[in-house]
Amino acid sequence: MNLHRTTSGPNAEWAPWIKDGEEVFYCTSSYGDPANEQPRSAGFSFHGRKVSGEWKGKKLWYTADRDKAAKLADFAPLGLDWVEDLKARKERLFKSLVGSRQSVGYADFPHPEGYDYFPFQKAGIEYMSVRKSTLLADDMGLGKTIQAIGLINVDESIKKVLVICPATLKLNWQRELNRWLVRRENVGIADTKYVPTPDSGYPIVVTNYETVSKTNSILAEIDWDLLIIDEVHYLKNPKTLRYLSIMGGKHNDREFRKIDAKFRLFMTGTPIVNRPAELWPIISAVDPEHWNARTFWFYHKRYCGAARGRFGMDMRGSGSEKDLQELQIKLRETIMIRRLKSEVLTELPPKIRQVIELEYDDNDMAVRAAIKHEKEYETVKMDNEKTMELAAAAELAKASENDDEYRSAIEALGQKNKFLFEEMSKVRHDTAMAKVPYAIKYIEEQLEVAQKVIIFYHHKDVGHALANKWQLESMTISGEVSQNDRQLAIDRFQSDPVCRIALVSIMAGGVGITLTAASHVYFVELDWVPGNVTQAEDRAHRIGQKDCVNVYHLVLRESIDVNMARTIIEKQRVIEAALDKVMEFDPAVPIRETAATHNTSRKQIAEAAAKMTASLIEQVHAGLKILAGDDRDYAKARNMVGFNSLDTKIGHVLSLCAKLTPRQAALGRKLLRKYKRQLGDFYETIFPDEETPVEKKEEYDYSNI
Repeated sequence: MNLHRTTSGPNAEWAPWIKDGEEVFYCTSSYGDPANEQPRSAGFSFHGRKVSGEWKGKKLWYTADRDKAAKLADFAPLGLDWVEDLKARKERLFKSLVGSRQSVGYADFPHPEGYDYFPFQKAGIEYMSVRKSTLLADDMGLGKTIQAIGLINVDESIKKVLVICPATLKLNWQRELNRWLVRRENVGIADTKYVPTPDSGYPIVVTNYETVSKTNSILAEIDWDLLIIDEVHYLKNPKTLRYLSIMGGKHNDREFRKIDAKFRLFMTGTPIVNRPAELWPIISAVDPEHWNARTFWFYHKRYCGAARGRFGMDMRGSGSEKDLQELQIKLRETIMIRRLKSEVLTELPPKIRQVIELEYDDNDMAVRAAIKHEKEYETVKMDNEKTMELAAAAELAKASENDDEYRSAIEALGQKNKFLFEEMSKVRHDTAMAKVPYAIKYIEEQLEVAQKVIIFYHHKDVGHALANKWQLESMTISGEVSQNDRQLAIDRFQSDPVCRIALVSIMAGGVGITLTAASHVYFVELDWVPGNVTQAEDRAHRIGQKDCVNVYHLVLRESIDVNMARTIIEKQRVIEAALDKVMEFDPAVPIRETAATHNTSRKQIAEAAAKMTASLIEQVHAGLKILAGDDRDYAKARNMVGFNSLDTKIGHVLSLCAKLTPRQAALGRKLLRKYKRQLGDFYETIFPDEETPVEKKEEYDYSNI
């Protein structure tokens, strides 16, 4: 067997899709039937060359695909200049194939202080950084957004970035960009009314699919360095306005220009939603070198089972398992990186929590009225002097020698907040009902990816609205459902593929049931107590669950749920770190200004107190007196002098003590860390061994995926 190269001419009998003058590689052999023979070393078949319908001369296989030819480079005659090029290409294909499955990367890529990438995310960034176009097809929940931002961090030539995503993800993209970018850049969100651009001071722009059709003329004018299309399976139909407004083309009477960039990154956890034909519009946009008009029919016949039917070519089928495996290899060799949860699960935490801020229509008066009412009540609640005093008392009680005293302080704060929360829940009910249509829209988009989901809610009418939307494919567990019917519903959800959605009341179904058929959990409403939220999550995260559980808190932009959800997640992290079991009594209080000691547990205070010396206690006391002396207005004015509004209630009490106990000094020392600038050189006498007043963070912050 020998591999040769020639140029096709007008008299050559190559396949009709090989153009005159195009480079052709051909392989000759003297054995077997060329119509059926398959060179084992290549893993693909060439077709024979015929003259007048009969095989003539040497048996011949041919291709114009350099990737195919590269796999036979070892059979080429020695000494030809093009052979080394093919061998180098073969090596690149092999490295790409291996890299597309790589679950561990070792490179030290730029990342913000306090955050780092998972090893498999580093491997993903490494794969993307050496190519112009990538299809990032990692399984849902593996942090594709963070890998995309990691690519921006790695390549300093990437300055102008356009992100196109579903409307429900715009705010999430903006937040993650602001969190993960190592270069501080303005991130603008485009809508139909205003399009921020690099020229107007926004080098990074986030927009949604529906907006692009109205802003195409602006976006297509810009020379983008990187185009990111998130959930790119939305472009599976090339005839839609959504597709044409991005990829270019004519829709009705409108002509759209293609939006392109030097680098392209297309992201989806489900490259094929229903059938292989849906993949063609995506890969032909990512990699037109391999997937173009010349290979259109080859792709659809081989991988989609295209056949002529009554109404033309039917492309709704699929190729054989062997053919689809061949397609996957081709994609991995060229553009696609894909890892499954099962492949990297050992690197993932048991739960990944994320806050999703839902965009809403600015003309939706129900939403605007609810949020306005919410904020009016919240202002009254947060400024409540009694609440602030109880919160300060709870912080001071951390330094108490008496556990009952601490518990009483926590319970007193809890009782006060319970009353306020009950009042607030009436206000938040309107917000919850206004949120339902937007939550449904978001979850419907996710159902294209997730097989089964659990949706938690609080109010009955919210549950009824969700049940009305998904009548045939959902089951409900609430106080209105009998125990016997609950078990039947659970069994149906666990075993029936038609039942994809479990609608569960947080209070009625938050404990004692198993819903491990789903690994995606959505909270349409929140509970004030982190323990209740954790219990609800654990309906999916229990024995029998094979996947990492993804938890999504769906909140309306600008509602108080935004801060509340983040507070709950932080409280869960503290509790789960087993810093102090007593912390479970601490409710999630989203107060406007938290104390500098709020993340410090009673157990940590006791441990720090054991290391306090008499001289250090005196230095801490002196530092507290300095700040208290400067804070004569008790934080009434924001003058950057003294304590803040909650710290002042703690700092003044400690400064007025005749003598601090070791625990009080440990609490006070924690408080003083926040005020390094005001203490000046005196700070070093309190923290002699610390370069900066920053505590050590965990290697990975798993909540960021």
